[in-house]
Amino acid sequence: MKDRGVFETSERDFDKQVIEQSKTAPVLVDFWAPWCGPCRILGPILEEAVEERQGEVRLAKVNSDENPNLAARYGIQSIPTVLAFINGDPVNGFMGALPKEAIRQFIEELIPKETDKLARRAGELELKQRWDEALQCYREALQSDPNHPASLIGRLGILIRLERWAEAEEAYQRMPGTVQMDDEVQRLKTRLDLGRALSVGPSIPDLQKKLQAEPADLEARDQLAALYAAKRQYREALEEWLTIVKRDRRFKDDGARKRMLQIFELIDPRSPLAEEYREKLARAIYR
Repeated sequence: MKDRGVFETSERDFDKQVIEQSKTAPVLVDFWAPWCGPCRILGPILEEAVEERQGEVRLAKVNSDENPNLAARYGIQSIPTVLAFINGDPVNGFMGALPKEAIRQFIEELIPKETDKLARRAGELELKQRWDEALQCYREALQSDPNHPASLIGRLGILIRLERWAEAEEAYQRMPGTVQMDDEVQRLKTRLDLGRALSVGPSIPDLQKKLQAEPADLEARDQLAALYAAKRQYREALEEWLTIVKRDRRFKDDGARKRMLQIFELIDPRSPLAEEYREKLARAIYR
């Protein structure tokens, strides 16, 4: 077999040859068998299309007869079946012998665009906390594709992290509606809503002092909780909102409870902190 991005793999080395390699470039997996007529038609067309991309994508050949557990692992019910792996996961696929142009188009959609590369680079910079450089990468990507989802979301996240609230609000408002509905964007929007409290009104020390003098001031307590949440001091925020729930469920139309539920989503509903305060909230409501 030509060694131009096309190789055979098996159950023994699939994870190393496919899963790991797909973290640097897309890998197609062709599930076939020697007795399969359509497989013999598809194979050469698929190999030629992959070789044309000169390393941008690779092709792994899996003999389903010899690797039944691997075929079962991915629910292969008929052959030929082709799955595309990116970052270790199957992201797309097709069954049957497609014509060459259709295969070329299938591969084209898998190849990372320049905007994808910039967004990936920005993500790497974020891990190193190089916020300004990451933000510049996202902006460059958006110059090429103003609606690039990963870059829109990444830019918003950095602006919120840097507490650049006015810019973050503008970035959010300019997002297409479909991107605004993304789960991550919804979490960022919660942070943005809370963060606005940092730019106006009393400070945390001022509110703490006020509550020492007037513990029943629920408005001040609500403001303090929002400031804690904006600073990612989630335990403190949850405790203040829980106090409001205990004292007056009707305050701001049950707003404290609603804020607590938002924080649970923000920090992961299954996290120990969320579980702890979900139980406390339930006891406060149903006592």
